[in-house]
Amino acid sequence: MTSNKPSKHHYVPQGYLRGFTETNSSLFVANKEYGSIRPTSPKGVGYIKDFYTVDTIDEKDSTEVEESFGKVETICIPLLEKLVNARDLPNAEWADVAIYMALQYGRTPHMREKMDSTALISVNDYIKETLAEALNDPIKYAEL
Repeated sequence: MTSNKPSKHHYVPQGYLRGFTETNSSLFVANKEYGSIRPTSPKGVGYIKDFYTVDTIDEKDSTEVEESFGKVETICIPLLEKLVNARDLPNAEWADVAIYMALQYGRTPHMREKMDSTALISVNDYIKETLAEALNDPIKYAEL
């Protein structure tokens, strides 16, 4: 059975990348590690397989986060195109662009790593505090 769920989760939106394409719809990607440059399409770069897949209360391997980003992009990519062409936007649209840009910062692999490490520190701190309390309280200790 084939799933219709998207698996290429772009942390750099394809619509944004299209703004950097050549006339044949390709853009060039530089690999700093190997010192190489290759042509590709927006579909072929800036993604990690199942990067935003999460388990929710209702669904295992939910693409809810990816779908939410898609909804935001549907609104904001045309605003970016409008901005490039018109060079000005009404205030309400500027607000949407500002929110979109802030959202981009938070959806990268680097930020994901930071959030995961912060969550791990928080969980470890909570466990330490809970154990310390339990060791001094026989009832709490028994509950653990």
